[in-house]
Amino acid sequence: VSQSRYAHSDRGDMSIVVILPCRGRKEQTLDVVQRLLATSGLQHLHDWKLVLVSGSDDADVVEYVSSQTGVYGIVDSQPRLSYWEALQVATEAYQATLYACVANDVLPCINWLVVARQKFYEMYSDGLGMVGFNGDGHHESHSCHFLISASLLHQFGGWPVWYHHNFGDTEIVTRARQMGRYVKSHWAILFHDHPWISAKKDDDVYNQGRSQADQDQKLFLMRKATGWTS
Repeated sequence: VSQSRYAHSDRGDMSIVVILPCRGRKEQTLDVVQRLLATSGLQHLHDWKLVLVSGSDDADVVEYVSSQTGVYGIVDSQPRLSYWEALQVATEAYQATLYACVANDVLPCINWLVVARQKFYEMYSDGLGMVGFNGDGHHESHSCHFLISASLLHQFGGWPVWYHHNFGDTEIVTRARQMGRYVKSHWAILFHDHPWISAKKDDDVYNQGRSQADQDQKLFLMRKATGWTS
């Protein structure tokens, strides 16, 4: 699979790589990226790097936002990537100690990343674990977006590309909880700004993501019942 990369300077390995899969919403993505950079509490390209990823259908989003903000971008030759496929592409391209998955519908609060990093190292002296971001409306037992160690992600076989869109986060959190390697940080906040919160309808991107939710749920239940081997 061929890829095009958009970057300014590559420092090689990075302690934290934050990955943002891109699908549509060009101006919204630009706004989110600017907010993520402004509020992380860490120095971008020194302590962490932000990587945008898309398939060729959304190359314009990655190219535009990367050119405006100086963040890294990858455009895969496949027309479309699922959320989990995009995360896997970026993880294979950029080595890191910790990875964070975000989306173009989050509103970051101040110090969202530095607080999560601090929580991670407070909880996991051996560097194996994950920290869930708050702000998604779920309780302690789940997080839609999170910071996870490369070592734990490797134990899970990488990002769960076997899901269309839904339940990949549920599998990762569930497996980490089973190992005692999951905690949710109250003050590392990425507010999940879904349209229904303001009584708006889902756009095409949301509809595409939910189009196979039932199948994703069945797959999750089957994998959980078989010890994550099916």
